[in-house]
Amino acid sequence: MTNSLSAFSLLEAREDCELCPVGGMYRRRTAAFVGPMAEDTLRALGIDTAFIGANGILDGDVSTSNMDEGRIQQLAFSKADSRYLIADSSKIGKRDFYTFCRLDSLDAVVCEPSIAAEDRAAIEEHTQIIC
Repeated sequence: MTNSLSAFSLLEAREDCELCPVGGMYRRRTAAFVGPMAEDTLRALGIDTAFIGANGILDGDVSTSNMDEGRIQQLAFSKADSRYLIADSSKIGKRDFYTFCRLDSLDAVVCEPSIAAEDRAAIEEHTQIIC
């Protein structure tokens, strides 16, 4: 399941993937579908594992730049059995407009191996890191 047109385009040729695109209002800036239609579709789905990106991680809060996208991210995490945040270390110590979850509600943060020790420590206060 994805609300990202970019992710869908990357995976559509793979025969080993079943894809479920989520419709809704199209946000050109991020190539994502958002809004009530996308949210209604997500509510009806069971999600085993969610992998979601973020724009900021600060004081245990995870944020993004747009409320509609944040609502979709929040809903997907709330429906998922396992929750993984994908964020490079440039996002750590930054806050963006809309907070959609807390680090301590996640199974792990997936980050690059070269993450600074202080950034690693800030995240590991709340959840584990996978590099």
